[in-house]
Amino acid sequence: MSDWKPIDTAPEYVTVLVSWTDDDGYHVMFDALLDGVWNDHEEGVEHFHCVAPAGSKGPPTECPYTHWMPLPEQPRK
Repeated sequence: MSDWKPIDTAPEYVTVLVSWTDDDGYHVMFDALLDGVWNDHEEGVEHFHCVAPAGSKGPPTECPYTHWMPLPEQPRK
């Protein structure tokens, strides 16, 4: 059984696993939705635009996430 949920149901102010598939394959990373904006994605796009040479391929401006999953509980000692 999969715990992946549609991205439009993601909670705000909680770090979650996000996923999407594009021409480069399947991706999974951590991110948090803050005030309606995916924080790490937005920071990555802004950083790319500040430092990448003209003509470079960077992250898509529109967030590509399609699914999310809560993080599991942290292991205990």
